[in-house]
Amino acid sequence: MGGYLYDIGGTQRPNLAALDARTGDATAFDPRCYGRVMALAVDGRSVYAGGDFTSVYEWESRPRLAALDVATGRPLPWNPKLDTGQVTGMIGAHGRLYVAGSFGAVDGQPRGHLASFDGATGELTDWNPWTGGNAPGSTPILAMAMVGESLYVGGRFGSINGVPHRSLAAFHATSGALLDWAPPVRGGYPSVFGTVTAMTVRGDTLFVAGEYDTIGGAPRRNLSAISAATGQAYAFDTQPGFPNYRSSFPVYRTIVAGDAGVFAGGYFGYYDDRHHVALVAYDALGDSLPLDFRIDATDWILGSKPQVRHLELRDGTLFVAGRFDEVGGRDIVNLAILDAVTGVPLEWNPEAGTRPGWYDGGVESTALDGDVLYVGGSFLTFGGYPQACVSAVSLTPAPKSERRARPLAAASTDLHLAPARPNPAATEVRLGFVLPQAAVATLAVYDLQGRRVALPIDAAPLPAGAHEVRVPTSDWKAGCYFYSLGVAGRRVTKRMVVVH
Repeated sequence: MGGYLYDIGGTQRPNLAALDARTGDATAFDPRCYGRVMALAVDGRSVYAGGDFTSVYEWESRPRLAALDVATGRPLPWNPKLDTGQVTGMIGAHGRLYVAGSFGAVDGQPRGHLASFDGATGELTDWNPWTGGNAPGSTPILAMAMVGESLYVGGRFGSINGVPHRSLAAFHATSGALLDWAPPVRGGYPSVFGTVTAMTVRGDTLFVAGEYDTIGGAPRRNLSAISAATGQAYAFDTQPGFPNYRSSFPVYRTIVAGDAGVFAGGYFGYYDDRHHVALVAYDALGDSLPLDFRIDATDWILGSKPQVRHLELRDGTLFVAGRFDEVGGRDIVNLAILDAVTGVPLEWNPEAGTRPGWYDGGVESTALDGDVLYVGGSFLTFGGYPQACVSAVSLTPAPKSERRARPLAAASTDLHLAPARPNPAATEVRLGFVLPQAAVATLAVYDLQGRRVALPIDAAPLPAGAHEVRVPTSDWKAGCYFYSLGVAGRRVTKRMVVVH
């Protein structure tokens, strides 16, 4: 696991560590990367790390790219020199290591944002697909995918070695030869490049997400399916006959495809249309599926729009990771498991919470391995316990799809604190909760500094069932607040926003 960290698995492991997959304990692998790790690839004997680090282990110089012994983390002799920038993506296949980033040279030889190394010797190959038409110092390669003997790259560029290739290109994986495959990705005008931000492969179909109006010779907006062999666009069309203007500029982070449909997540949607926010689903022709994900965030009004950053699809189950605190009308924080056919979330809330006011937090990525879902991000709690940045979820026994969301009034078997209504609030907010049995309850509201601003219920004996109080907010300052319910040593806390 790489990133920006210091302690993990109970041991100091700066920015890169190996953990026992079942216990979570750190192994002897200790490369000590001095700088962020942003990309990883493993071939069984070596671990390749890329990022913006400058040295590893005992301050041995390894600028932005390193090969490490898989058991100890000691650096191997391989030491390519990147001139500047970062390594942001890597793929190992067919005896090669393919590297993407914002660099312009490797070992003093020009390499325009892409390079490859021989997997056996570690030597830099002659492959030099220089990308053109992008801003200096930018990262034009944003997505990579391997299909058979072909490496596909997507991003924002205008040419490869002077040959027109707009934001999509393909190479022979062994020889590195640029293929004729060149479905142009165009923006709203012929002279404007489109952008590819995410890709996924299913069979011989490449699903492409980004920001564009034309791809594969056909009008397609932002999401499309194209042939991995010819580059021609398939019938998959999510916005047929769209007008020649844009009313929104979605940012797609992830896309997956399976029997249940094609799902795309990112940063998009409108406050007054909660049914198409952060996650959308389509059938094989691009028609919108009638799924009501209702992904929401209570701090939307402060500029933190809900986000879906990573998707996993397996056997009709959709794993959704990102930055949100409500899915399908249920309180679910930053990680959800959905029935991919119905869109209904399972009755499970890991509460992958972030510190107050940290709007870039949440879950960044997940990885499925057998009966375990590994979770990474910048959260501070998980499952109600202190757990920073990485955790694991057991899928045995697998959550049953028939466990559907229940309305508040029916949730009588556990302590439940409902979302504030309205949220954001102006003059008054209604705070509701359910007690599974008669108990003494306290309900308090705090500001971001932890100061109590209201005490609607002060250690009052209440019967079992649903309760609701109305709290005036007209005298409060605009901003984010937290309301907390305490019962018999248990405490549940949620966020709300006040505007004037």
